[in-house]
Amino acid sequence: MSTKIKLTVPTITVHAAGEDIVLKPFSFGQLGPVSQSLGVIADRLGPDGAGVGALMAAGGEELMHIVAFACGKPREWLDTIDDYDEGVALVNAVVELNKERFAKKLMPAILGLMAKLAPATKVTGIVA
Repeated sequence: MSTKIKLTVPTITVHAAGEDIVLKPFSFGQLGPVSQSLGVIADRLGPDGAGVGALMAAGGEELMHIVAFACGKPREWLDTIDDYDEGVALVNAVVELNKERFAKKLMPAILGLMAKLAPATKVTGIVA
């Protein structure tokens, strides 16, 4: 006898630009394009990270592309959102739905892989 376990994917619905946008965590297949943009944002934020305001300031167009991608909309669609609260709600929802996967699963796995692939170096002295 087999038991089937059904996993439910969390969603957040945000009303923006006159539409109800249902957001869900990025799928494994979406990680490639998202990770490229996140790398650029992470470099700008530095090691301390930041809140949503700093994320938006540092993220610029990269963040806008991630949010549009999460919404299933073209980047230009975000320009039609006149209400800042709606735009910030979209950013918050995308971060909330994906932060655990990136922070606790994906990034440690990538860093571990990078450590394994990095060539071993040995410093024997300093030349002045």
